[in-house]
Amino acid sequence: MEAKSGFFDGFTVIGGDVHYRFLNTGRTSMAFIAGGHEALVRDAPNSTALDLAAQVSRRIRPRLEIYGGPAFSHETINGVADSGFSRWYVVPGLRWGFADRLDLLVEGGVGLNHNSPSYVTVGLAAYMPVSDRAQGRRE
Repeated sequence: MEAKSGFFDGFTVIGGDVHYRFLNTGRTSMAFIAGGHEALVRDAPNSTALDLAAQVSRRIRPRLEIYGGPAFSHETINGVADSGFSRWYVVPGLRWGFADRLDLLVEGGVGLNHNSPSYVTVGLAAYMPVSDRAQGRRE
């Protein structure tokens, strides 16, 4: 599970998602991702979205991973009837574990329809183990 936030000029995005990893060979993994987000817009109505994605990742060094896959979002402007629209992306990314439980992520979204602006983002991911099994050092 992940909680996420993003801060932009004029709006903030908060949300979360759940990953279901259905393949893990040690170096390669595949997952389905489902979640949602709320866009809090300064000078316009907020919006709510359902997010779905599939992801393939490949570990190329012990603490370096590349990943990518398609992503879909269905978004609705809050309080506006019949305002739903869809966003489609191809999302490549890079994850570098520079500390035991802290990763740097660089990701880009290539928009595939007119509602989907392309983007590049940089962020940090902190890992907090929730079980005894997850307490060991993360590769």
